[in-house]
Amino acid sequence: MKRRGRIGGEEEGSTSIELAIGFVAIAAMLVLVLAVSSFGIARQGLCRGAGEAARAAVSGAADAEAVGRQALGSLAARGAQVSVTRSGQWALASASMPGSSIASMPLPPLTCEVHAKLGSLAP
Repeated sequence: MKRRGRIGGEEEGSTSIELAIGFVAIAAMLVLVLAVSSFGIARQGLCRGAGEAARAAVSGAADAEAVGRQALGSLAARGAQVSVTRSGQWALASASMPGSSIASMPLPPLTCEVHAKLGSLAP
């Protein structure tokens, strides 16, 4: 005798499996979004630090690298560095940070360079 209202034996648990696969897919997408966002935010911070160092170099600051390191903020604790070189009428500020990883996803090293003309206040 068949019971009514009951799902067949082959279909039992399929909803649970579909939900589990869906949750894994959503979690993977969330990790990917966070990794890309972290990459972009770190790059923006590096460019801000390099820009401030270049601005300090063209304005004649004694230690433009210190200004850049201060502008890096929390990225400095993660190994970010700023260097400034002067060549003729130009100053080159370069900021870099070693690669890291988010949820076992390796991120490549990041760099940002800003060229500024000495005597100008706009890098």
